[in-house]
Amino acid sequence: MANHREISPIANLIDDGRAEILPYKNKGRFYPADWVYVLLPNPDGTVARHGPYMIEMVTGGQYSVCDDDGNPIAIGGKKLFKESEVEAAS
Repeated sequence: MANHREISPIANLIDDGRAEILPYKNKGRFYPADWVYVLLPNPDGTVARHGPYMIEMVTGGQYSVCDDDGNPIAIGGKKLFKESEVEAAS
């Protein structure tokens, strides 16, 4: 049985000197190419539903979105959206 030693938050070192990549611990609900709506609050307290857009990339638990042609989308200057600001498009 191989002995594993953690060398970083994402990798272990195995006895024979090789590194193994650890599974990502914080999996989000959405993945690249999923279609979603972006939900952002309006000044009057209501919520605006933008989209649908495609998830372009998942970075640090936040999502960037793009249009049908792969062009990145910014809404009100914001380019990354929390999971609570994104809902599945049906």
